[in-house]
Amino acid sequence: MLVIQRRCGERTEEVYLSSYGDSSKIFTVTGTDLFNVMINGLQLAKDINKEDWTLFVDADMRLYDNALIEIQKILNGLNERYYNVGFALDDKFLKAPIYGVHAQSNLHIDKALNWINQFGKNSVKAESKNIKTFCTESNLLTKKINLVVGSHDFGQYYKDIYWKFLIRGIRRIDKLSQTINEYKSRKIDIEDEIALEGLKNSINFPNQNQCKRNLCDIGPIMDKYHVEEKDDMHISKELEDDKIMRYENVFELHHK
Repeated sequence: MLVIQRRCGERTEEVYLSSYGDSSKIFTVTGTDLFNVMINGLQLAKDINKEDWTLFVDADMRLYDNALIEIQKILNGLNERYYNVGFALDDKFLKAPIYGVHAQSNLHIDKALNWINQFGKNSVKAESKNIKTFCTESNLLTKKINLVVGSHDFGQYYKDIYWKFLIRGIRRIDKLSQTINEYKSRKIDIEDEIALEGLKNSINFPNQNQCKRNLCDIGPIMDKYHVEEKDDMHISKELEDDKIMRYENVFELHHK
């Protein structure tokens, strides 16, 4: 199984990359447009074409110590009609785990790449929507596995937290008041405060295309809470005040 880390300047990209294991099977793609990074990742997997599966992991996601072993066990038991398998992550900000790690069969990646270049949609949540539509139209299978294999959004820059929640607020603009009230009830630290500011300010952006990641002005928010942007995180120095994951090993997700 190949592992491709997709980077857009996340604070944790180098630290998390070092946790993935065998470096000979780990590659990276970098960019600022999430859609193009997704396409570049598929192209890289196609070009390398040495393994049956490629695991795509964004640079704000950290895998647990035994994640790759457990993921490979599941992939080994699937038939050739499966194109995509999603695995869960423990999210820093949300109550429920998210399905953000995708394993995709190299047997179908060429076909998927051609389809996405022709018909793929470039928007927030584009990846999951494109995968579902591609599989339906191509008579292939996709599934989610109730296995939490890593963590998501721990240790990120304040500016990126703010931007993500601006986008989250825009996506849920019709339920924004409800979302804000829900989030107020569970905020516990300065990162949650900044996330909440992003939700509140999303009302000022009619659509997500006007809310570019590199243009978000977080200065007034930082001043309000008397904080400065976090230092860069390096492999040799995972800062002690950064809790970058709650767990260390893969665990099964039990829905209530």
